[in-house]
Amino acid sequence: MCEFRIINRTALIPALALSAIALTGLASAPAQASTGEAVIYTGDQTPLTVYQNPTGCRNFTTGARPPTTTLLNLTDGPVYYYGQRNCPVGGEVLVVQPGYGRVLPINSYVYYSLEFT
Repeated sequence: MCEFRIINRTALIPALALSAIALTGLASAPAQASTGEAVIYTGDQTPLTVYQNPTGCRNFTTGARPPTTTLLNLTDGPVYYYGQRNCPVGGEVLVVQPGYGRVLPINSYVYYSLEFT
């Protein structure tokens, strides 16, 4: 046996509208940008490359092959390192977590990219 209830439409419509607004707000909330600095060190007596509050994809090159290239992640989010330009999807080589550093695998005269989240 089926039972039917009469629903108060005047209470239901505002409740549905508020639920839709709340769900839309959650779904479209923008990602929080990283704060802090990411630093690339390429050797003694060379200028540091510093990214302040970085977002998105950043291309960089080391020019002539340096003895070492180190990334220091002083941001509050992970940094993804790519062995090619423009941060290709699925092409990350490694991830450097906040508060950590990493010696990067570098070839001579090649462009690289970093993605900040």
